Amino acid sequence: MKKKTLIGIIIFPIFLISCTSQDSAEVLTTTNKTSFQKPGINLSGLSGPENNTNPYDSVGRLHNEVLEIYLSHTFDNALSNNTLTEDIMNEIQSITSSNTINIVEDCRSPFAYNTINALVTNPQNSASDIIQNSILTTSGKASLTTFIDSVTGINSESYQDVYDFITSYESEILSSTDLTNQDKRIILTTSSIVRYSVYYDMVKDRDWDTSVGNFIGGTAGALDSSLSPVTMALVTGIRYNNSIDN
Repeated sequence: MKKKTLIGIIIFPIFLISCTSQDSAEVLTTTNKTSFQKPGINLSGLSGPENNTNPYDSVGRLHNEVLEIYLSHTFDNALSNNTLTEDIMNEIQSITSSNTINIVEDCRSPFAYNTINALVTNPQNSASDIIQNSILTTSGKASLTTFIDSVTGINSESYQDVYDFITSYESEILSSTDLTNQDKRIILTTSSIVRYSVYYDMVKDRDWDTSVGNFIGGTAGALDSSLSPVTMALVTGIRYNNSIDN
């Protein structure tokens, strides 16, 4: 059975949800006409991960949509124990390049692979290096570092507590006069991925553990216009999950 952890440290209980019937499933078609089914979800009164005040909320939503497809279909069977970054990247990009998802960035590059591998093998130091060597301002670097440290240290059994913390932080970022627009874009993109990824971990409980690498993979994607935050976050997160399952 999969261990439920947030960053492999904090243990959360399982929140149960129910899936709708297959009749309500959404069918997604890729550019090569391969079809995927993403099961519809009945939240049963639970608050979802959305925060429409964050202009980059759609990044987190796409993160979970692609993750749902990946875990719901043949990919989790074929690659459930695969720790080769290139293979996982190919599978994720076959989803992200679909007509419905339509992410245009191609992350199959040596730089992307090296970044992902470093985040999996040495997440804390690599995350710090990515933030400190980034184009973020000094205030932006300090803010994002504090946020990642804080959100991974929340010891709560309730997703609502985590959600409230993240959305409060996002409100502070939006109203900040110390941060540049570029700072805000990168930080809010990261926080959106964190908010949705933690939701998938705590509420959906579908073979998914969040990780610092998953979060900062999104940051790395946001820092480089040639990369996709969604793809970078997911491939890093999947590699991490596969490595702890082996």
